[in-house]
This record gives sequence, structure tokens and C-alpha cells, in this order.
Amino acid sequence: MSRKNDRKHVLSLIFSLDFNTVQPQYEYYAEHFALDAVESEISEPDYIQEVFGGVEKHKEEIDSLIGKNAEGWDFARLSRIDKAIMRLAICEMLYIDSITTSIAINEAVELAKEYSTDEAPRFINGILGKIARNIGGIEV
Repeated sequence: MSRKNDRKHVLSLIFSLDFNTVQPQYEYYAEHFALDAVESEISEPDYIQEVFGGVEKHKEEIDSLIGKNAEGWDFARLSRIDKAIMRLAICEMLYIDSITTSIAINEAVELAKEYSTDEAPRFINGILGKIARNIGGIEV
């Protein structure tokens, strides 16, 4: 399979963070995906573990970046799927060296087109673009 498919798997894990009342443990998910990789045809279980672990570890920082850059929007009122998509992209932008900022943003927009509302791709692109400019990581 592809990295695109792997992104969908890690997105579902990140999405689940907002539904669990007990903070999920990275090791549980890492083990689950490592064992499930063959059945699910995950091409890069290490990528999934790295991104999910990064989001889990840096969730407060990532959420703070989203909140600061979503002008006029209360973070708590953003849709869960939009937050999950942005968390994934921001983790890739900040902590995954093998993924460029522009690819992380583009893939987030594609996920928003598939899983969110018609307005979400533009909204997510705007917030991620602002974050990228603020961290100096945009390749335009």
C-alpha cells in the first residue's frame, strides 16, 4: 500500500484521542499496529507509530498552535476530524524530517476533502499555512 493509506490509519488513531476518557497508551497502539500491519496492508508501521507517538507526546503544543492560528474560532468548537487532520499535519511539519511542510499541508487538505465538510479544506489550508509561515517551514 502507500503512505496515503498509512496516513488514513494514523488519522483514525489521532481522531480516537478525543473520544477516550483515559489517555491511550502509545505502546498499546504501536503494538496493535505492528501486529496488524500484514492484515491491514500498512506499508510503514514505523511511520504510523512515529506520527501517533508524536501527536500524543506533543498534543498540548500542537493544539496550542491550532488555537492561536484559528483566529475567530474557539478551539473547543472545531470539529474533531478537522483537529485530527491538523494534528497529523502539524506533527509531520514539526517532527517528521522526511516529510516536507508543503506535502504535509497538501495531504491534510486531501484528507479534509475526503473526511470533512466542503469548507474544511480551505479552512485547514489557511491555518496550516499560517503555522508554516510562523515556523519558517513553508516551501513556496
